[in-house]
Formats: sequence, structure tokens, C-alpha cells
Amino acid sequence: MKIAISGVTGFLGQYVQKELEKYGHEIIGLSRKGKNSTNYTVESLDLFFKDVDAIIHLAAQRGSGGSISEYLENITLTQNIFEAARNNNIKNIVYASTISVYKGGNHIYTETDKAEPMTMYGISKYMGELLGNYYNEKHNMYIKSLRLAHIFGFNEKNNYMINLFMRKAFNHETLEVLCQSKAKREMIYAKDAAAGIRKAVEAKEISGTFNIGGQAALTNLEIAKIINRVMKNNNLKVGIEKESIISSYMSSRKADIKLKYQPQYSFEQAIEEIYKEMQKLKTVPIYIQR
Repeated sequence: MKIAISGVTGFLGQYVQKELEKYGHEIIGLSRKGKNSTNYTVESLDLFFKDVDAIIHLAAQRGSGGSISEYLENITLTQNIFEAARNNNIKNIVYASTISVYKGGNHIYTETDKAEPMTMYGISKYMGELLGNYYNEKHNMYIKSLRLAHIFGFNEKNNYMINLFMRKAFNHETLEVLCQSKAKREMIYAKDAAAGIRKAVEAKEISGTFNIGGQAALTNLEIAKIINRVMKNNNLKVGIEKESIISSYMSSRKADIKLKYQPQYSFEQAIEEIYKEMQKLKTVPIYIQR
């Protein structure tokens, strides 16, 4: 298929492009800068959707989390994607949503559970899902909303916990876990996320919501210990603060049945692969923490 990908230059977008090209798909990569630059208005998107078979919508702005106003542009952008697709008779669309649409806690979430996002980011992603449902019902489209688990991968240039742990462990610095953690969060290697997205876009006449998860849910302490073990680092400090996160994990059985998706990497296997990639770099910087 000829597939347009919004946000192709982003962290996940790069994995998705490689995955699709490996399976023979032709990619039109859209971003705000570069070869196929777009401002994501309907008029701009119409130019790129003329002879496209399917769309994968990954583009999104990340806010600080405090106000829904930081995410309103994402909601408008998502409707523009759907509207431009409708203008060009493109029905097969994959929308990247998140596990954060669920409230979390000690419950294995399925797609039939109530969405109760507890962050502005989760609220904005759920609103994108609702738009997808609207276009499916009103315009007979096949929009698939994928609720992706917490994504990690190689060389993501920020200080989110896993990335910071990997960089510190590689440099044999101390990993700091603030408490004897109990909350388990489901993680997904970016390669598995990309495979799930490919499976979804290849399921041309299927619509609806799907959980796309990894093989296991882990505590922050378990994550730190695995990363240290793989990267041969013995420096770990565990604090006594009160835990500030809650568990979040889900069932991907529906995606297994309908999309034939199953995660291929355990967390440790993914870290082993990332470690090999890190060893090829000249330096592995630890970014200034803010």
C-alpha cells in the first residue's frame, strides 16, 4: 500500500516507517519540516492524500500536562486528518492513542472498560478516539484507535525515566528509584508498537479500539534492576519516598484475535538490543534534568 504517516520524523514515526518499508509498503512521510512539510490544515493535507491508500496518524504535541489548552491543537489536527481523508475517499486510518485513557490501578483493562483518563494528555487522546468513532459511524470509515502501552526504545532524546535509566546505566552512574515501588506499568518496545501499527493498517476493513501492549508490566525498581543487569552496572539507590504513580496494564487479546498482533520482545530482550545499539554510539550523553 501507499501509506501517509503524520509525525514520521518523531521517535515512534521512525520505527513505523522502517517496519512498513520492510514489508514493502510505500511511505509518504509528513512532518512540520522537511521534504513533505505540512501545517496540518485540511487544505495542506489534501495535497498529500490524493493517491494514498491508508493513513497512520502519529503527530502530536506534548504539553506539560497542566492545561487542556496545550493539547487543543492535537484535537484539531486529528479532525483535519480525518476530514482530508474523507475528501480523498481514504477509509483505512490508524490513530495512535494511549493506555493513559484508562484510569489505572490493579485492574487488567480491556477495550470494553470505561475510559477515565486522569491526565490532560489522556483526555486529548481519548477525544481523538471519539472523533474516530464519529467518522466511522457518519462516513463509513475504518479508523482504528490503538491504545499503546508506555513506549520505550533506542536513542530517544529526553529524560523520561527509562531513557534516563538507560543512559545512566550505560555510563555506570547511579540509578535512583525513589521508593520500594509496587505499582506496575505496562511497557512496549517501539519495535513491537510499530509492528502493531503495521498489523492494524493491513487490516483494511476493520475499525474500532484496540489495546497494543507488551509482554509484561513492571515496577520502577524492576525496570532499574533489569537495565542495570543488562548494561553491567551495579549502582542503584532506593529511597523511602511515597510512591506517586499507580499501576497501568491491559489485555491485548482483542488485537491478537482481530489484528493477529502479539508482542515479540520481553523487556529484557528489548534492553539487550538497545544496549547493542548504544555501544555503536561515540558518546551516550545524559541530558540536563529539568
